[in-house]
Amino acid sequence: TPADPALFLQRAELFRLHGEFTNSLADLDSASSRNADRRIVLLARARTSADAGQTANAFRCADELIALDNSSAEAFTIRARCRLKTGEAKDAVADFNEAIARSASPQPDLYLERARVQAAMGRFTEAVAGLDDGMARLGATPALQMAALEYERQRGRFDAALARIEKLAASSAVQEVAS
Repeated sequence: TPADPALFLQRAELFRLHGEFTNSLADLDSASSRNADRRIVLLARARTSADAGQTANAFRCADELIALDNSSAEAFTIRARCRLKTGEAKDAVADFNEAIARSASPQPDLYLERARVQAAMGRFTEAVAGLDDGMARLGATPALQMAALEYERQRGRFDAALARIEKLAASSAVQEVAS
């Protein structure tokens, strides 16, 4: 079935992973002309364009997908990263919020990326609160714990930073005893 759009989508993804972005986009055109699900094609185009460094096109595809169907956490993530590249930090935070909210199992990186943006904007309280939310949802993830500790230190809350260190040390001691 050489006209099957799913085959073009699969090959487009392989081309993207291999860094052959022109070939990937050509296969996405072929899939689209063969009536592939528009949402799938838009997300694949956003991914490929982002990987190729084509920020404007990645943004446009992610934005179009969100307008069509706002359930894609990945589309919000791609759009947030595009907004960061164009200096739209406040809107990037909003998109990271949406990506986290729509993800069934968000990766710690989403929380970290959002926190970095908030900290760069001087919003350390929001950054720490977001990391704490991530830990409440994902568990005591070391990367989130260390970032929260650093932001507590940067905002001059040394008692809170020390409390986090003590909590980390206590959980490490409990894990050592358990093993």
